[in-house]
Amino acid sequence: MTAFLVGLTGGSCAGKTTLAGLVQKRLSPTAAAIISSDRYYRPLDHLPPERRSRENFDSPALLDFELLKEHLSLLRAGKPARLPVYDFRLHTRSPQTERLVPPPVILVEGIFLLADPDLERLFHLAVYVETREAVRLARRLRRDRAERGKTAEEILDRYFAEVRPAHQRLVRPGRESAGLVVNGEDNLEESARLVAGRIEQTAAGTP
Repeated sequence: MTAFLVGLTGGSCAGKTTLAGLVQKRLSPTAAAIISSDRYYRPLDHLPPERRSRENFDSPALLDFELLKEHLSLLRAGKPARLPVYDFRLHTRSPQTERLVPPPVILVEGIFLLADPDLERLFHLAVYVETREAVRLARRLRRDRAERGKTAEEILDRYFAEVRPAHQRLVRPGRESAGLVVNGEDNLEESARLVAGRIEQTAAGTP
């Protein structure tokens, strides 16, 4: 049996991860799996440890799109794939992998899913999570200060130098090709209902 692939994309801190979890809950955990494109960051073993955290993780150059496409092609065809496990503490790839036997629906969430035409073509449905920049930036400030120990100055410098330009050039244009645009701010339960409904409707007509 083939798997129905859904791409959930949008800006940094748009609400993609939370939305994916809510959609999975509506479809049931046995019917849907979630894959984050963050798993596919390239290992930075070639760099000194103190240098790795300074790399631009909001650039598609640091993502292994070829491996992601290979795995999604396998899963779409109903075949299992061994997903990489990324160690964000060391900025490298763990020697362990996680085997995924594809359920009926796979939710893939990530910033640059619609920036690569070959990757975009693998999705049966592409969803763009629309969230205002002020909200995304406020969320990023909270997250990076709490989880990554960054100062507000560091976060803002990186946001305006790296995150915002990448969003405008590579992420935002994906809104135009997405099959569904949902709100990432107020009522994510309603957005999850819309996404789950579209999945069920579209999957019913997918061979």
